[in-house]
Amino acid sequence: MDQTAPPAIYCVSPAPADFVPDGVWEKPEWAGVPSARIDCYPWHKGGWTPCTEFKLQYSKDYLYVIFQVQDQFVRSVYTTFNGPVCRDACVEFFFQPAPERSPAYFNIETNCGGTILFNSQTARMENVAPMSEQQAALLQIARSMPPVVDPEIPDPVVWTIEYRVPLALLEKCGAVTRPGPGVKWRANLYKCAENNSHPHWGSWSLVGTAKPDFHQPDYFGTLSFL
Repeated sequence: MDQTAPPAIYCVSPAPADFVPDGVWEKPEWAGVPSARIDCYPWHKGGWTPCTEFKLQYSKDYLYVIFQVQDQFVRSVYTTFNGPVCRDACVEFFFQPAPERSPAYFNIETNCGGTILFNSQTARMENVAPMSEQQAALLQIARSMPPVVDPEIPDPVVWTIEYRVPLALLEKCGAVTRPGPGVKWRANLYKCAENNSHPHWGSWSLVGTAKPDFHQPDYFGTLSFL
């Protein structure tokens, strides 16, 4: 992987209509929406890296997010809200919804069982403002895997996570520039697993730190709304 690669760009198209997440990757609501890959593994020393794709779209009320992971060695044990889900088979979405006005970003971390960590902050351990469990429930997270996967699944398995982020919720918690033609947010999306037989840390936009660290807004890519 090119360690000097430019920040990634993803174009977010408007959704034809609002819909409720159900965790199904191949469905009409996502047909024609381009996918992007989480395929930057700058800290990887060899071995297993999953194929992780995501799609985004938006409406006047929501930002829609779906991940599909072609995974292996899957383990997921945390079921407590705002627990350390990054240790499990996990996908993460970090985004600055008003980069021209505020350095704050939201981080939504979800293990394959659908347990979520949801915060707002300005850097790692800086100005951290956790969302409440009631606020997180508004995302209506849908999953394809059971809440707990233990022992580890050593064989190949495909799993999905899907949710929709209410824009009104974000606005209650900080500065937000609502999606629309010409609007740009900064963001990065990640795949990780720490407590399994094949740990890994991958990103969509390359992170140029010596050790794995997802809390790096300087390396965020761009979400360009159409």
